[in-house]
Amino acid sequence: MIKCVFRVRFKKEAIGLHTFVWFPTTGLLNSSCITTVFHFSFFIFTLLQASHFPLTFGKTRNMKKISFLLFAASILLFGACKNDTKKITYTLDNLQFNLEGPLFEGPNTAQVPIQLDLAKITGIPQATANQIKSVKLVSCEINAPEGQNFNPVSNVVLQLAADKVDMTEIALLNPIPQSSKSIAPQPKANELSTFFQQGNIIVLLDATLLADQEESLSYTGKLSFELEVTN
Repeated sequence: MIKCVFRVRFKKEAIGLHTFVWFPTTGLLNSSCITTVFHFSFFIFTLLQASHFPLTFGKTRNMKKISFLLFAASILLFGACKNDTKKITYTLDNLQFNLEGPLFEGPNTAQVPIQLDLAKITGIPQATANQIKSVKLVSCEINAPEGQNFNPVSNVVLQLAADKVDMTEIALLNPIPQSSKSIAPQPKANELSTFFQQGNIIVLLDATLLADQEESLSYTGKLSFELEVTN
């Protein structure tokens, strides 16, 4: 909730008018919008004074009219000024996870570096990191090559890494059903905006093998994120 208080003085007379505005908003208000509302209110009072409209405590009816006018104007201006947010679905497709042999029983890691273009992701020219307010992984899919399956692997963990941010687990599937050719690790409800704000991320796949093997393994991944950004 946002509370705005206006106090206006003309010449030596303190009008002492307070207009309180309460309303819920999910957007963010910047200082220029607040300044615009104040200037608009000041402009109204200037017009009223120029037209010799009585602005005194004794004129209760006039004061009520002015209060109502400022209340309505503030609602309209704040509604127009707030920075709207929008939700975007961003998909990282055709991620190549290559586990180079020889491979050993237990966890084996493949990683894919990603360079993020915020302007392309958000559709906002010259988008900045500060406009990324929330990022969540909403779906995940990993596929085995044609004619192969996930039988050598007991479970998989997906993680994100980036400079200045702690590595975070984003999805998990344990155990993997036998003879699976495609799997959908369960996304975790972790907030990932700090990764996208870095510009460059690394997607890591940790595959736990059931036994040692000489052959390499290769899988293709697809990750879909939901972003909340400000215009």
